[in-house]
Amino acid sequence: MRPLAVLCVLATLVLVGCGGSDKGVDTRRTIALLREAGFSHLRVLSNRKAYERLLRRQGNKNPAEAAKKAVDTDTIMAPDGRFPFLRLLVYRAPSVGLAKRIERNLSRAELRKQLPALRRTQPPVLPPAFDLRWFRSERVCNVVLSSYDPTRDRALAARFDHAVVLLSDAC
Repeated sequence: MRPLAVLCVLATLVLVGCGGSDKGVDTRRTIALLREAGFSHLRVLSNRKAYERLLRRQGNKNPAEAAKKAVDTDTIMAPDGRFPFLRLLVYRAPSVGLAKRIERNLSRAELRKQLPALRRTQPPVLPPAFDLRWFRSERVCNVVLSSYDPTRDRALAARFDHAVVLLSDAC
C-alpha cells in the first residue's frame, strides 16, 4: 500500500465512530460538482476500499464485509503539489459533525500551531517556501475543501469559490 493511502486509512480509522447521523452530499455528487466547477483529473481515495485492501493483505477471509464497518469517508484530490498541501484536497465525510472536526484540524489557527513541528519533519511535509497565507479551507455541509496556491492563480481561486457555491446549493 502506498504511503498516501496508508496515511488516509490511518487518519480515517482514528475518526471511526465520530460525527453524527446528519447526511450531506455523497461522493459521486461531490465529484460531479467539482468537475462542474472546472476541476479535472480528480483522484479518489475511498477509506472503505483502502481498508478492504488492508484486510485482504492481512488474510481476512471476507474483507469486503469487514470493510463495511469502516467509516464512509473519501478523499478527493487534484494530484499536483505535495500532499496534503495540494491545489485541491477534499474530504467527504459521512456527517456534518465529522466534517466540522476535520475543518477544525485544517484551520489556519491549527496549522499555525503545527508549523514549527511540520518544518522539522523529514521527509518534508511542507512544500518549499511554504506560506500559510496561500492556504485556504472551507466546509460545506459534510465536505471540507482545502487549497494551497502559492502562485495565487486567480482561475484556481475562482474554481474553488464556484465549487463552494455548487456544494452549498446541493446540501
